[in-house]
Amino acid sequence: MDDGCSVQSIDDIQVDLACSRRNERAIASFFAENSAVPAMRSVALPSGRRLDTAEGRGGQALLAHSPPDTRRRFETLLHFEQTMPPTGDYGVLIGPACQILETEVDRLLIEPTQHIAARQINILEKKDRK
Repeated sequence: MDDGCSVQSIDDIQVDLACSRRNERAIASFFAENSAVPAMRSVALPSGRRLDTAEGRGGQALLAHSPPDTRRRFETLLHFEQTMPPTGDYGVLIGPACQILETEVDRLLIEPTQHIAARQINILEKKDRK
């Protein structure tokens, strides 16, 4: 089944690359115009370590209202990130980071909207007549 996102031929890759090249200037312009990104600075963590953050808001601030398990997982992730050698494979941290992200998406988006899911499905079924 073609989902519209798969590569069917070398032409698909060439078209994608051509589009990327065409949009390079627009992307660069966007970031140049929207460069109001706050300066990075270092913030002390409860453990005494320091975390570089924008406006003093890092992962700790984002997870302040998360359940203790999620905060503990984040602390563990930070520990392993900080102990990685400079030439280490940081890709191994993606799985644990995704676990934290998925937990937060469930907590902040999925759980609060669970009560409307059946209604939305009914609306879509009526629209699609499937």
